[in-house]
Amino acid sequence: MEVFRLLTLLFSTLCLASFVWFGLTVDLGERTLFGHLRAIGGSEPAQQLWSGVKSKVNDFVGIESARKSLGEGRASEDPSAAGPPQETLDDADRSKLRRLLEERGASQAGSGSEARKRGLAQAPERK
Repeated sequence: MEVFRLLTLLFSTLCLASFVWFGLTVDLGERTLFGHLRAIGGSEPAQQLWSGVKSKVNDFVGIESARKSLGEGRASEDPSAAGPPQETLDDADRSKLRRLLEERGASQAGSGSEARKRGLAQAPERK
């Protein structure tokens, strides 16, 4: 097994070395392979593409950093840092919500009712 690994490594190194030699020394028209790639990369359309990609990435990074500075990124890490809830529920709303959840749970036979039996679907009551 070790011999096979060694032969594979030698073959891969030989292939890479021959590709680099070909790209640097063999002329394909006026330039070598790497010369053509460099000329394509230095052309005006390629430069426009590169500047467009850079501006979009900078916009995206700017949006993400703004979200993090506003705290949107921290909301999932620490729920208490998000502040108080935007609305409060009184006892009547809680009982209506429980009834609705029980009706939905009763109408959906299977995993929901099994989870309720095991106590997984019950949320702790907040005060």
